[in-house]
Amino acid sequence: MQRITWQWFRLAGVGVLGLILLAEVVSARGVAAPPANPLDTILAKLDQIVAVLIPPAGPVKLFSAQMNTASSDRQLRCSVVNVSAQTLEVTFEIRSSFGTVEGPTVRTIDPGEASDIATQDTSSFSRCEVSFTGNKDDVRGHFVNEVLLGGGDTEMVLSLPLN
Repeated sequence: MQRITWQWFRLAGVGVLGLILLAEVVSARGVAAPPANPLDTILAKLDQIVAVLIPPAGPVKLFSAQMNTASSDRQLRCSVVNVSAQTLEVTFEIRSSFGTVEGPTVRTIDPGEASDIATQDTSSFSRCEVSFTGNKDDVRGHFVNEVLLGGGDTEMVLSLPLN
């Protein structure tokens, strides 16, 4: 007799849980609400994921490491390529350890285009700085130490990436 009572008790418990679950579903959706499109739910989740992975545009400042630039036959070049889909306004500066600054120079760079600034002030250690509004991945850049060969020609000695 106890065995039958226990089975009925368990069955009644499952029934009550089922009714509670049904009441929650109906109250969350409403009685006459049409079923949600699963594709809309998936797209909403994907939008949330993209928003987390791709940060909003904001002020960005990238730097190179310092390099020894003390040589009279050298030229320093700070270069950037815009790899984004929009036009960027980029501010370039070449800073020496003595406080000498080439720039700030502002250039408007279209998508897929490049721009740079150069100086022959090579009296110390120097670094390149660029700033713009966007995302860090919108540009690729480097700081180049070049030997002046005469006639406007140069030969690259060292190139450091902007980070």
